[in-house]
Amino acid sequence: MGIRIHKIMGYGLNNVVTDEKGNCIDPRINTDFFQSEEYWGKIDDVDGFFTWIEENKEECKKVLREVEPTRRNDNDAFDFNINWALGSWKKKEIKYNHHSVTYDSEYGLPEILLFSDIERAEWARGDNTIDYYESNDSECHIKKLDHHCGIYPYVGIVHIPHAPNFGKENYFDFYDPSEYNQMVGRWSKRMKPLLVDNAQLEYFKKWYRPVISPMVLLYIKFLDIFKCYNETVQELRPMIYTYWA
Repeated sequence: MGIRIHKIMGYGLNNVVTDEKGNCIDPRINTDFFQSEEYWGKIDDVDGFFTWIEENKEECKKVLREVEPTRRNDNDAFDFNINWALGSWKKKEIKYNHHSVTYDSEYGLPEILLFSDIERAEWARGDNTIDYYESNDSECHIKKLDHHCGIYPYVGIVHIPHAPNFGKENYFDFYDPSEYNQMVGRWSKRMKPLLVDNAQLEYFKKWYRPVISPMVLLYIKFLDIFKCYNETVQELRPMIYTYWA
């Protein structure tokens, strides 16, 4: 079997703790789960995932409310996302992404754990001839997508729920990409950040994060892969992971 290039877009941790052999020993992750038959059974169980959402619909909306702040305080966005996903699943209208979890410690980067959207097959692909002409070596790498403030259509910056208070009454829970980029100096290299106070600037860079796809958040909950789910999902960042396997 040959070695091929893989490109997966999603939300990942880029600091997974491993031992000298590259095995995951991260205290945030249920590492035993990676080795269990239950894990490998659940990871590709699309029907099981959507059945779980359907049977726990109100609980799923509660999960999303707790970890994903929105511009509005109502449940409209979460209702829409969940109902759309369930409707597409029942009508069999979606080509599903079977690279929803990527952890390749042998050929890829052992410190990368990536979650892709199960509803978006276009977020994952294998190689084509162009990839081989573009790749000068077989080094695996990630490209962070923070400047885009998320992955379309899930764009924007949200305030991390468990963040310490920093005059939060003056801020919003959600900013559009252009608003946030202007405040932290990403809008133009010729313009200074609108947040000229260094303490404010560092607070925004540390305690705001890009929006995460609701299906990614629910899929991680379904897999029960994190020991402290509410806190660890806040560490996920959008990226493209290119690796050989």
